[in-house]
Amino acid sequence: MPARWEKLARSGAFALVTDLDGTVVPFDADPSKARPTRAVVELLESLSRMPGTTVVVATGRPKQDLELSFGASDRIELVAEHGLWIREANRWAMTSEVGPEAFDHLAAAFEKIAAACAGAHVERKTRGVGLHYRRVVEDAREALLNAAEAAVDDEIRSSPELSLLRGHAVLEVRLGAVTKTSAVELARRLGGPEVHIVALGDDVTDEDMFRALSPRDLGVVVGTPPWTSAATMSLAGPDEAIALLERIVATRAAVSG
Repeated sequence: MPARWEKLARSGAFALVTDLDGTVVPFDADPSKARPTRAVVELLESLSRMPGTTVVVATGRPKQDLELSFGASDRIELVAEHGLWIREANRWAMTSEVGPEAFDHLAAAFEKIAAACAGAHVERKTRGVGLHYRRVVEDAREALLNAAEAAVDDEIRSSPELSLLRGHAVLEVRLGAVTKTSAVELARRLGGPEVHIVALGDDVTDEDMFRALSPRDLGVVVGTPPWTSAATMSLAGPDEAIALLERIVATRAAVSG
């Protein structure tokens, strides 16, 4: 009996929505070095060019990072900064009108906290700011997180439109109304009313994608999250996720051929 993903991959209208870091890209202590391999990019590009197929890459990364890997593709749709930026048909559009100054005060607080803790660094996004601590020694993490969360609590009290995300070794503050739900909405709009969607992700932000899926779609969580995922299929890690991508591409190719 075919697996659920195989049934969906054989459908006339199919869409793949995938996260990057921790999903099809292994984590790296230096996030700037964690990029999809050429093989992964080619897999997604190959899938995107098959009839009746839509591919959306959705990540919390800035759009500049996505352009480095997928800028040459005219078929892969891109969602950056958890849904703040969407590239459709090679044109980027922002989904919020909130100005960057909303994050200035918190960014300064994060910079001060990071400067006092070896291995921590701050990532400023278009409409967000993250404090990364993957390279911080375990003994120093509690004090770092206590200071950072206190700063966040103060900021959110005065700016309720902001929201805290606790990701993999990162605290990120973003606009609460901006989520990866937009990636699923984009896939559904481009794929049409009969589209069947497979969505892959590993982080708490990807739960927004999973919850936006319909009962006929499939959410796939990568790794073992400490929360109860809305996804109905799980994979051990990025290697297994890439293997699934390979099987999906082979299945769609057989259907198309």
